[in-house]
Amino acid sequence: MSESVMIKANAKSHSDYSLQINRWILKPIGAWPYFSTTSTRERVISLFLIVLCYVIILFNIIPCVAHLIFVGDSFYRKVKVFGPLTHSFLGGINYTNLLFRGRNISDCVERIETDWRMVKKEDEQQVMLKHAKFGRYVSTMCAIFVHSGIMSYCIVSASNVQIIKVGNETRTIRTLPFDVYNKMIPVDTSPANEIVLVVQFLSAFIADSSGIAFYTLASVLASHACGQLGVLTIWINDYVNEAGNRKQDASFRKIETIVKHHLRILDFIARIEEIMSWVCMIELFRCVLAICMVGYYIVTVVPEVCLSLCPKSVFQQKCLTTMHLYINMKLNLSNVVFFISKEQNASYIVQ
Repeated sequence: MSESVMIKANAKSHSDYSLQINRWILKPIGAWPYFSTTSTRERVISLFLIVLCYVIILFNIIPCVAHLIFVGDSFYRKVKVFGPLTHSFLGGINYTNLLFRGRNISDCVERIETDWRMVKKEDEQQVMLKHAKFGRYVSTMCAIFVHSGIMSYCIVSASNVQIIKVGNETRTIRTLPFDVYNKMIPVDTSPANEIVLVVQFLSAFIADSSGIAFYTLASVLASHACGQLGVLTIWINDYVNEAGNRKQDASFRKIETIVKHHLRILDFIARIEEIMSWVCMIELFRCVLAICMVGYYIVTVVPEVCLSLCPKSVFQQKCLTTMHLYINMKLNLSNVVFFISKEQNASYIVQ
């Protein structure tokens, strides 16, 4: 079997390898785009998952908003409720944006599969594999850090137990990560408390997955664009090295192929920017708001710790998990923006 035949035979497995993390993140929330090969059964399952995700998100947001409006808490308490609420609300906006960008995402996925099928030489394949591995690494790290942040916050919150008295009855309930309007859902009873806790975990997972989906998409797509620039460099070097041994007509055809491929790369980078432009603005707003919230929590809780009104261990857990969540979100956003900017600059250098 010749080298080109073996490379083409591995094209499908290599494209699946580069997109595997994205598929794992997008499919559970029904956001993996449709293709011409998508079956009716897969479309129905995806639609069911989308409806289910929206129900879970709204089930978390609506009681929390009702608590913020109707419960006469202090300003400090309302701010504490507002912080997690904005995370869930903006996560829902990201999820909606992810669904609206489905067509653009599918075009990029098909472009990646086509580029893998176009590979003919071993060195071109190795360049693309190198950048595909890097994209998977960045995607994995983003998913681990962001999910660990929000899940650690939810776990720490749920690990705290409250003992309340209702009449002559004493009840033990778990603290919810998101406050709930008690007249809407009686969370001080069982099993309502446990059900709401599970739904809030799922809502946090969906909200995080929508943000992680954009992080991983930006990482994988930008890495692929970088790999294509590497392939284009190989083609240019081959053209220069073989210029003396090529006929004029063949030389023009080679130049035409290089120019067309360069335009394909520029178009691909423009599609990445189109997908990421709106979500970058949302994530920037969320990160700035989150940093302000963390600063406010620390300033207001420290005096309580000093006066022994709040257990020091609870304070440390809350601050560490909240800072872990939001700082990692900011780092992921910064890495994605930097990576896309680097690819755009590299494309113009080649041009």
